[in-house]
Amino acid sequence: MKRASLSLSLLLLLNLLSWAQKPGTGGGSRSSGGVSGGAMSLPRIPTSQPTPLFISGNVVVDDGSELTDQAVIQSICKGRRHMEGYTDSHGSFTIEMGRRNALAVQDIDSDMGSQNSNSPRTQLARQWSDCELQAVLPGFTSQVIELGGIEEMQNANVGRIVLHRLSQVEGFTISATSANAPESARKAYTKGRELEDKKKWEKAEEKFKEAVKAYPRYAVAWSELGRVQIARGDLTAARESFQHSLEADGKLVTPHQELARIAFNQKNWNEVVDQTNQVLALNPISFPYDWFLNSAASYFLGSLDAAEKSARSGLKADVEHRFPKLEYVLGAALLAKRDYAGAREHMNNYVRLAPNDPEVPKLQKQIAELDKVVGTPAPASSN
Repeated sequence: MKRASLSLSLLLLLNLLSWAQKPGTGGGSRSSGGVSGGAMSLPRIPTSQPTPLFISGNVVVDDGSELTDQAVIQSICKGRRHMEGYTDSHGSFTIEMGRRNALAVQDIDSDMGSQNSNSPRTQLARQWSDCELQAVLPGFTSQVIELGGIEEMQNANVGRIVLHRLSQVEGFTISATSANAPESARKAYTKGRELEDKKKWEKAEEKFKEAVKAYPRYAVAWSELGRVQIARGDLTAARESFQHSLEADGKLVTPHQELARIAFNQKNWNEVVDQTNQVLALNPISFPYDWFLNSAASYFLGSLDAAEKSARSGLKADVEHRFPKLEYVLGAALLAKRDYAGAREHMNNYVRLAPNDPEVPKLQKQIAELDKVVGTPAPASSN
């Protein structure tokens, strides 16, 4: 078993290091929440597609705070959640339901059957009658809008979707300092975001610098300036911008997240642990990818108990199983601790959740070696 455990440990090490080269950004919103590991294949889009449904509205915070980060607009159809689009920097959105997710289209289309011959208006109402709409932003819960109650379905405006702050969370991706920004700073910030979305990095940097010059406590503008500087390859300037952002608002988690990702890419594991610890102290429930970074960095530092604890905390936060890498790093930590049965369980979970990872065939061979030592293979956990 010693040779098997060493070869598997090496494979895990190489994979975690490869992820360090591409740490990823973005979860639901533009803030760093991570990317799911192992692309999940989507079913073929059916030939007969549902009638498009265009929906617009506005996402607001219940206490009147400015929405300076994009929220995800998510549909829930028969219990299945699908990302449909994003708000703009002011909270407004217009989306075409089902366009982003072939699975959502197929689910709804398969339920229509012979009803597809009905009039477009009737068909549209039936297609989305069992669906709901909500916004997703770290640190908040969302009002849910029932689409079945909308009278005019073709081009519907659902009005406001209200976000409510979670009482047990202190850290957010929006900043209270934004409310005091003067008009000149706001205009420069908005223009900078538009240029950033178009990947016009140099011009975007100029606008964000205008914004923070007009209002030095503009925490989100400092963060966006740092992101643009990363895109331009100026990591020294980016770190300075993120530090200015933290000085302006210590409860804005985005600068900590970006600093953690820079450190992860550079394999500065102590810095990764430090920055993600601060994110997770402010908000332990909204950022499973930060739990992954914390766990992986702890693993590389040889802090196996900390790695295991962080991975398990991340799995609890990742209720939708969007980050299979948490299963992977937990398996690595358990293997290093010689908990071979636990390692096999979580490696199997990773294979189930990320079947398209090119390393899966190698991992399956190593799992087979674990099977020989542990005994009869156990079914993968559904949790």
